[in-house]
Amino acid sequence: MARRADHNWHLPWEQYLATLKPHERPTLPGSPATPDHTAWLRLQYALTGVLVALVGSLGNAAVTANLTSLQGSLGITITEAAWLPVVFVMTNACMNLILFKFRQQYGLRLFT
Repeated sequence: MARRADHNWHLPWEQYLATLKPHERPTLPGSPATPDHTAWLRLQYALTGVLVALVGSLGNAAVTANLTSLQGSLGITITEAAWLPVVFVMTNACMNLILFKFRQQYGLRLFT
């Protein structure tokens, strides 16, 4: 079953959970449900995930590829310039941890 025509996204979580089949329900509290989707919709989700992964890595690649230019324009040493990608990645890692914690604490619906 791909999508239910009578599906109401504004239901409280307990009522929404009651509309799901047992195999569609979330495994842990706060984790997303896994509703049944058609193969076409699964392919669309997979392609969207690949696109997001590629676009998300472009920022780090731009910083890494332009390290020598950044080093010259900022007037920093090679060692200091090597820390720029580290700072970029660590900022993203910390943000992912914060978002994961928020999702676990307050649930996926409030997170989205």
